[in-house]
Amino acid sequence: MRIVALLCVLAMASACSGEEPPAPSATSIAIDAFLTSESTLEPPPEGTSQVLIDTAAHPPQLTMTLWGSTSCPAFPTAIGWLDSSTLEITMRVPDGSQGCTADLSPYSHVIVLPEGGDASGVEFARIGDEKVPVAFKEDQ
Repeated sequence: MRIVALLCVLAMASACSGEEPPAPSATSIAIDAFLTSESTLEPPPEGTSQVLIDTAAHPPQLTMTLWGSTSCPAFPTAIGWLDSSTLEITMRVPDGSQGCTADLSPYSHVIVLPEGGDASGVEFARIGDEKVPVAFKEDQ
């Protein structure tokens, strides 16, 4: 429950940052989403986020893992370049009208990187007000 509230605060903080965020949509831009425990990914420490870029995919893809409710995970609605080394990902938290559970699990989303930048030059992803260092799949 605290994570859902934290994501709401992060989303509001991002909206008030003074920078122009990518235009969000009402639906997820993820091309895949899954419980991290059901994959070969190693989840980040509880309460933190992780971003992994696969430059070998065409187009390049980003997999981000966040902690939250398994029944109502926050989802990405927009991605854009803040500068040549930083991506900004806008997240949306479901309203909970379907009855979100208060569990806490890592959940992953796969997103196609936007055009207009060099995927191999990404150093950080900004998710809300969290600046997450990026790892590359070939480094894993």
